Amino acid sequence: MNLRRGQYVGRLFYFRHKGDAWLNVFRAWLLPVMGSAGITAYLGWPAWVAVVFWVGFALAAEVAAVAIGWWEHRSGATEAHYGLAAQTDPYKSESLRLLRMQTALLKHIDASLAHLGHDDPR
Repeated sequence: MNLRRGQYVGRLFYFRHKGDAWLNVFRAWLLPVMGSAGITAYLGWPAWVAVVFWVGFALAAEVAAVAIGWWEHRSGATEAHYGLAAQTDPYKSESLRLLRMQTALLKHIDASLAHLGHDDPR
């Protein structure tokens, strides 16, 4: 692929950013798990047992986060949250109002063209 240096760097950072969100889940747990495993090993647990225990703890916390997220979505809390956010943000409310007006105008224009016998320009 013949890319200029800027394009290459741009693509590199694009892909890094896309993968970074996934890696942040791992990074967030790395120091606490390893630190806790070290302290637990210092208190007398075998090192491998301490590491396995705390990695298991981190995995259980991630599974709990997914379960809570699923429950939140399933209960309707996510929809209520975004609905309330849309209602209380004046810029978002105005943008949605204008979008609805544009949609209504386009439907009206489409119906007028159909009434005149013009084909759909799309």
